Amino acid sequence: SGSYSASFSLMNGYYTLSFTSDNTSVNLPAPVAFRIVKDDTLSVSFMAESKDGGFNVTINDNTASTPVLTLTASPDTAVKGGAISVNASADEGTYAYQWYVDGRYIDNLSSTLQVSFTESGNHEVSCIAADSSTGIIISAETTVTVTEEE
Repeated sequence: SGSYSASFSLMNGYYTLSFTSDNTSVNLPAPVAFRIVKDDTLSVSFMAESKDGGFNVTINDNTASTPVLTLTASPDTAVKGGAISVNASADEGTYAYQWYVDGRYIDNLSSTLQVSFTESGNHEVSCIAADSSTGIIISAETTVTVTEEE
């Protein structure tokens, strides 16, 4: 017996599903975080069994997993003036790419960026990838190191 509720909250691009109850003898499940993208649907139902204080939750979701963009630098360390190749790969979808090096846009739309640095130190390479058919936008960043000499 008791009242139960489910609530959704949005934080950092992810929704969290949480359950609450005024019945302290029921163990509620931990909050579940998930991502909803264009055309996804999510329905949730739950039932408390009063005879043993149990709690059943059924989540029927048609949500797609959020694709992941991975950047791989080869090599990840180079001598000043040497070239570094950074490849972007997504685990699903077809993307158009935008590259940034140390916050500056680089005019290159392919999945691979070839770049040379004139200054030693750590440099941030980031990529934003957009899939026009699904509307999904994903991003990733990596740090490459440039040294004065070998």
